[in-house]
Amino acid sequence: MKQLLLISTTILLCASFNANAVEREKEALFAQLEKVLPDGFCKEGSYFRECFHLDRASCIEGTKGGLEACIPKIRPQIPNMLNESNGPHYAGLIGACVAQGFEVGLAKRRVNSSRCNDPTAWK
Repeated sequence: MKQLLLISTTILLCASFNANAVEREKEALFAQLEKVLPDGFCKEGSYFRECFHLDRASCIEGTKGGLEACIPKIRPQIPNMLNESNGPHYAGLIGACVAQGFEVGLAKRRVNSSRCNDPTAWK
């Protein structure tokens, strides 16, 4: 599941590196993540909304808390300037960290269903 979430997060965040932005500072990546990741993780029908007993507000709050925990942890690994090649990779690392935090922190609230237990259902 972690690898699938990493791929999904990377795809979601590739849009933040458009053709006009050859390079951007890592702080711009963090700001973009704070803007798009909560909606991406918490939209209706998403893995986190379907496979955990939580409403949208709780999901968004958890995603923001995950970003607050994960960005400082991963920040030292990220170069000051990012581009189309490495930006999605580092965004994916942060997204995977947030997703893993959800999995661990909300394990007791996880839905045990065939769909939630099937990683291929969330591509």
